Amino acid sequence: MKLYFLAAALIAGLAPAAAQTKFVHQQGKQLAGPGGEPLILRGINLGNWLVPEGYMFRFEHGPQSGREIDALFRELIGPEATDSFWREWRDTYITREDIQLIRKAGLNSVRIPLHHALFEENGPGFQYLDRAIQWCREAGLYAILDLHAAPGGQTGTNIDDSWGYPWLFESPQAQQETIALWRRLASRYKDEPAVLGYDLLNEPVPHFPALQRYNAALEPLFKRIVAAIREVDTNHVVILTGAQWDSNFKVLGPPFDSNVL
Repeated sequence: MKLYFLAAALIAGLAPAAAQTKFVHQQGKQLAGPGGEPLILRGINLGNWLVPEGYMFRFEHGPQSGREIDALFRELIGPEATDSFWREWRDTYITREDIQLIRKAGLNSVRIPLHHALFEENGPGFQYLDRAIQWCREAGLYAILDLHAAPGGQTGTNIDDSWGYPWLFESPQAQQETIALWRRLASRYKDEPAVLGYDLLNEPVPHFPALQRYNAALEPLFKRIVAAIREVDTNHVVILTGAQWDSNFKVLGPPFDSNVL
């Protein structure tokens, strides 16, 4: 994902120092740390943890989306053993030691891909996310919350674990669920300085010509999500991604929020 390179590029022009805050924030054409100092992100994704992907499992000619991987495991070892596997996977794939190692390697941030299904009622998502953010706080790392698999799917490919089509842009229900999820996330972490910001949709709208008709739907959805976030959280940066795998920013108009990347 191009997020870190984009953030680094935004450091090109330095703006006057802003008032101190506990949170990373937009400052002119750059990101600034809590004291107003320019912030260049050097980070890594915690991929394959909460959003499994086939190529990360090295299934070259096998299942690629999380649901396909899950179905294969259930066929091979049964439902109970598969459920047990995923619990152990999420408990052990990313640990405090991993976060400490990332810090020792000289990085300053991690991006955490999230699957919407883990944050539904009684889901285990917040358990894992709370723990990871605590580890980041201890290590002095910033955490970026990335909705990698949105309700309905924002890409229709394996990376969002959807049903093969970006139904998010066709489904009012999926859009409402996405907005509600971001409001819950923002309400929970509104006072957490270790959270850098909210990456609203990972790489929305693929490059396939037939799907580019959804380009025009992207910014209106972003505006609705941001409005819901700002009802509960005015502290954190919101991260707007371009269409066609995060490469086409022409689909976005002038900034509609004062703390946006």
